[in-house]
Amino acid sequence: MNEAELVARFTDEIPIFQAWGDYVMATVSKAVETAISPRRLDDFLKIPPKPRVKDVGSLVDKAFYRDKSYTDPYVEITDKVGVRFVVLLTSEIKIVEAAITSCDDWTTSKDKDYEEERNKYPTAFTYQSVHYLVVSKRTIESEEVTIPAGIPCEIQVRTLLQHAYAELSHAWTYKPKSAIVPIVKRTVAKSMALIEATDDFFEEVVKTLGAEGKAVKEVFSGLSQLYSELTGTAPDSGKSNLLVLDAMQNKISGDFLDRVREFLRLKPFVPGKIAERAEYQHLFRQPVILLAYYLVFENPGEAKSVWPLTPDELRPVFDDLGKSFDSY
Repeated sequence: MNEAELVARFTDEIPIFQAWGDYVMATVSKAVETAISPRRLDDFLKIPPKPRVKDVGSLVDKAFYRDKSYTDPYVEITDKVGVRFVVLLTSEIKIVEAAITSCDDWTTSKDKDYEEERNKYPTAFTYQSVHYLVVSKRTIESEEVTIPAGIPCEIQVRTLLQHAYAELSHAWTYKPKSAIVPIVKRTVAKSMALIEATDDFFEEVVKTLGAEGKAVKEVFSGLSQLYSELTGTAPDSGKSNLLVLDAMQNKISGDFLDRVREFLRLKPFVPGKIAERAEYQHLFRQPVILLAYYLVFENPGEAKSVWPLTPDELRPVFDDLGKSFDSY
């Protein structure tokens, strides 16, 4: 295949590569979202993923002018479309990897693994990323485009810090080697070492916070399930839940959920009040509203004093329980 033939074929197939990139991105994103639930995908991914089809000029350059020994450049160049997933921590890379390797719509090969390279070159500090190549196993209809079997897509998975390093190192890729003085290479290598150390610190912080927040997560999960049982609707998971749970941590230990259930047995009208107010009050669509009712019933003065949100959000709870908010 000569240059003109390669350009003609690629130009004709660009819609296929774009559709395949979109399909891969959506499939992996959906699997990741399921794995991290109830955390939101746009919180987990630090840069929105976006498939990118290779520029025609870049493909030609790579195929014919970079001293590559291709037998069939069009087939052998597998990054004609790619998508990148950027997370915060190296431990989160594993979640994306599991999403990539669990899909039956493509074959998967791991083309680059920074952990293996660390082990192989322990004293080197350079570009780090995980690269996968996924190739369609069958014909897929997507976006009104027929994607045949055998279409490749490169997937990169990085942390945000690794991405910053990659962007910096990319800047010198196309500079003459003579222009890159040793001090620049040394400085960039030091930055990669700092990135590795920073990631270790981040992981330590998250691990500590995760251990301390385990009880809170369990209570939130229990309250969410109870809310669904009582109202017949799935609760929201706004950040106000965390604020309320943090403010009232000393009240949610031991058999807390059992005590909430007993309170609701004594006050069977509460779920109806919650469902009624949920139509126009945000807090009443959150599972921690059950905690608010329980604590106002048990100790209204303390509930009012530690309440982290606005007083107007708590007043209806006092009203529903027949208590005067201003008396406490």
